[in-house]
Amino acid sequence: MSTRAIVAVLLALVTLVTLGAIATSHTGPRAASLPTVCDPAVVMNHRLDELGRSGYAWEIQPDPIDNEHHAGYTYFDPPLVVVSGKVTCEQMPTVVNHEWMHVQQARAFPGQVVLAYGGMDEVEIIADCGSMLLGSAYTPYLTQRRQQTGDHGCTADENWSARELINHPR
Repeated sequence: MSTRAIVAVLLALVTLVTLGAIATSHTGPRAASLPTVCDPAVVMNHRLDELGRSGYAWEIQPDPIDNEHHAGYTYFDPPLVVVSGKVTCEQMPTVVNHEWMHVQQARAFPGQVVLAYGGMDEVEIIADCGSMLLGSAYTPYLTQRRQQTGDHGCTADENWSARELINHPR
C-alpha cells in the first residue's frame, strides 16, 4: 500500500472517530434511564437525581389534580411539584421532564412565567419542547397544537428557549 493510501485511510479513521465523538456528546441532563424496580416514587426520584430538584419539593399524591387529564402540577409558591398517583413507571420520566421544565421556567422568571412567555399556552409548549429535548416521546401540548393548527414540533425559538432553561443553573 502506498504512503498516500495509508495517509488517506488514517485521515478517514480520524474523521470517523471525531464525528462519532461529536455525535455522542451533548450538554445538559441525560435522557431518562429507568431503574430496575417499578415503583413510581423510585422512578421519579431516580430521574430527579439526574436532573436536580432545583429547590422544589416533589410529591406523588393519590389523586391531587382537579383535572383528570393532568399528570402533574407545579406550584410556584410554595415551590412544590405534585405528580398524580395514576402515573405509571413508564410515564414518570416524561411527567418529571415536563414538570421540571416548569420549575426551570419559575427559576428563570420568578413571578413572571406567564408574562415571560406571553400566555399559558406557550408556557406549556416550551415545557413540552424541553421535555422532548430531555428524551420524552409523549408531548401532549405539542400534540394538541398539531391537531388544532397542523404545526409539527417546536419552532427554532421554542427550542432555543427550552435549551436555555435546560442549561439554566440548578
